[in-house]
Amino acid sequence: MNVDIGGFYADGIAASLGPVAGLPGPVYQISVYVPQPSDFAASNPYYQNFVMPPTVAVSLEVNGARSQAGLALSVK
Repeated sequence: MNVDIGGFYADGIAASLGPVAGLPGPVYQISVYVPQPSDFAASNPYYQNFVMPPTVAVSLEVNGARSQAGLALSVK
């Protein structure tokens, strides 16, 4: 599984498939760390003062299948 948040690879914490109250059928849930671009500043000075915008694109790839376009995440 690969998760990109705002074009940055997100390290995964957990993934599970199961029921979620209020939703029909099983739901694939993932937990990831939101990457901090400033962590990459040592290897690329461009990221020194980079701040994620309030809303960033999210994409997920599992076994070669990619998520639909238009997914977004609010970052605080």
